Amino acid sequence: MKFEAGQEVVIVRNLGEVMGYGKSEYYYSGNLRHVPLGTKGVVDIIERDDKIYLRFEDGNFGVNGGWYVHPDEIRTPEEQIELEKEQQKRLDSCLEGALLGGEPVVKEEDEEKQKKFEPKFNAREEFAIWVRQEFPELTAHASGGLEYVALTERKDEVMKGVEIAYDHAKKTVGGGCVMGSFRRIYRSLNRNGAKLAYHLENFVELIEGVSRNLKEHRR
Repeated sequence: MKFEAGQEVVIVRNLGEVMGYGKSEYYYSGNLRHVPLGTKGVVDIIERDDKIYLRFEDGNFGVNGGWYVHPDEIRTPEEQIELEKEQQKRLDSCLEGALLGGEPVVKEEDEEKQKKFEPKFNAREEFAIWVRQEFPELTAHASGGLEYVALTERKDEVMKGVEIAYDHAKKTVGGGCVMGSFRRIYRSLNRNGAKLAYHLENFVELIEGVSRNLKEHRR
């Protein structure tokens, strides 16, 4: 989403790992002690497409009541409410299925809609698009720290896609910081299956971040 000065937003995730920082760090450094997730603020200055300066309602947060964020670390309150509704809907469905002694009621419908990852040209970008289409609630689960059941059930398929996309990145991205970020997230995906949604979201966001086509696609 493209943000505007004066717009109210809420911080929903910290992406420090993408830049090689710790898990509690933000994209532009600083950590959750300075600015907890869920903190509300207002867009003050848009320095560039990937760097926004916020002013907080509570001046005790950030540095002198302000903070630099990456656009993917924030959402509008309206977006967050909608994502939480969808997340709750999924959880309610899973709970209903468990209480009935069967599978979630949405499973049969989901299986009919599943598509295999079959890249034709640009495996890296096609993987990001495929993930967004097949796992539309990925962002909500990643920011909420919850297991994404639909994703876990297709973990092997997803990880094969990750391998293909990563191999493509190695051939096309080159060296430098960007490839270093790909390498770190790829290793995290292979090491930490318990946070599959979180690390996959970071992987896809990195792909989108280095692709002009996908930046336009998500706006």
